[in-house]
Amino acid sequence: MSAANTAEPIDDFNALIEKALAAALMLTPPLILPTRHAKTSGERPSSK
Repeated sequence: MSAANTAEPIDDFNALIEKALAAALMLTPPLILPTRHAKTSGERPSSK
């Protein structure tokens, strides 16, 4: 019974972590891309 009891919270925790990771992965590219774009755009005119 103890094993079955611990399996549920662990599954919940795994689901939470998976959702958090998915959210982080979805949010990270938009945050990184504009920053890289801004840096590249800022560097080009500066070089010229």
